[in-house]
Amino acid sequence: MSPRNRRRKPVSIKEEKQEEEQKKSMPVSSTFNYSSRRSEEAFNVGRHEEGKRVNKEDKGPYKIKRIIILIISVIVIIFIYRLLHISSNPEIVPVYPSGQATLAISNLKPYQSSANKLFSSFWNKNKITVNATDIESKLKAQFPNLESVSVSISLFHPNAKVYIEPALPSFILRTTENTYYSLDINGRAIAEASSLGSLKTNNNAVVNDNSGLNVKLNTQVLPSSDITFMETVIAELNAKSISVSSFTLPPSSQELDTYIAGQTYYVKFNLQENDAREQAGTYLATIKLLKSENITPSKYVDVRVDGRSYYE
Repeated sequence: MSPRNRRRKPVSIKEEKQEEEQKKSMPVSSTFNYSSRRSEEAFNVGRHEEGKRVNKEDKGPYKIKRIIILIISVIVIIFIYRLLHISSNPEIVPVYPSGQATLAISNLKPYQSSANKLFSSFWNKNKITVNATDIESKLKAQFPNLESVSVSISLFHPNAKVYIEPALPSFILRTTENTYYSLDINGRAIAEASSLGSLKTNNNAVVNDNSGLNVKLNTQVLPSSDITFMETVIAELNAKSISVSSFTLPPSSQELDTYIAGQTYYVKFNLQENDAREQAGTYLATIKLLKSENITPSKYVDVRVDGRSYYE
């Protein structure tokens, strides 16, 4: 039988399944897979080790940078604090008007103590929130003998400076209770004492109050116009070498009795009329006329009426 006429031996379905199972059960060569896996693992291990080396090398410089930044930050914070901080111990600097050495403040401790308390306040401890105006007003209210208070704060110095100027005393007022008050040029009571010698007078005349004024420290006692009136009378009489020893405010309103040094009489002035120079001129003319006639008033000379004078 020729090959062409040969027929393929029929294979059953069962045999085909057996052949397929045998092929599956045959061992598969793992040479390639094993080699590939080893190569990949070797590659990955080298990369991880290189990354670890890089991290170790960067860790040192990174720590140094952090330390440097921390040090710089601390220095900046300290600088800002020192720049803005205000000490609670300011410097008290007295300021005196020209030629008024007798006003020198001998004891600065009360002013220093009060200023320390004000600067110890939370808001007054730094240069951003400090209220210099409030400090000045409180010190002036506490010490009426001060004409002005000024606070100076330097940007580069932690200690503030408090300039205090004592008020210029004008007259010494003696009350009906024999209490003495120093009045400034505005008529405000700036100091109190139980005796005349306890006050710095600067050769100020004494005003004896018999009118019953209600006098309190750091309050307006006399209007500034009355102070100006008395100063004008003193100046006009001094120009003629006549000295005023004292003034008296009698119970009657708007009268000013002026006592002349070395004389037994006094001069009645009218405070209501703002013409102290004219009234002083009337008195000078009257006393000149009386001297020419060898007449000396025994009690008073009255110049309260404009252009006229009376004496007794």
